[in-house]
Amino acid sequence: MDEKRLLAPMRFRFTEPEDVKRWGDRWYVYDEHKIVRAPARDLVALEAELGMSLVAAMNGFRSDTALGNLAGCWMAVRDVDPNLAGPFDDFSPMIMLITYEAVPAEEAEDSGKAADPVEDSPISQASSESAPASAPPPTVVLQTLPPAAL
Repeated sequence: MDEKRLLAPMRFRFTEPEDVKRWGDRWYVYDEHKIVRAPARDLVALEAELGMSLVAAMNGFRSDTALGNLAGCWMAVRDVDPNLAGPFDDFSPMIMLITYEAVPAEEAEDSGKAADPVEDSPISQASSESAPASAPPPTVVLQTLPPAAL
């Protein structure tokens, strides 16, 4: 996978009062660079928890679909605290009311990675270099292949 085509880190926070009570009003970071650097077994486990491929989740987040945003937000909360995120099947915030924005370049530069990381989470344990602070790469759709017939 060409790292230059990965989405620059995005951050979000919950705004609906019930969601803020459950998950807080802090910023969470969705970072494709961290995701693709996780060990293969962690990625397989993540796909199993999601019930979909990571490519489908990433494309959904990029396309601003409800399922993609739900998956991206869940992965970001899970990266901070798996217990707080809970099972994906039970994660149901008011997804259309969440505030999203790009991680400010100075925050990414200051820490050398996405804002507000947690070192002991499965995805955070992988190297987490950020994209260069220059203009973000263009958003692209990740290609998938149909299953091979046996």
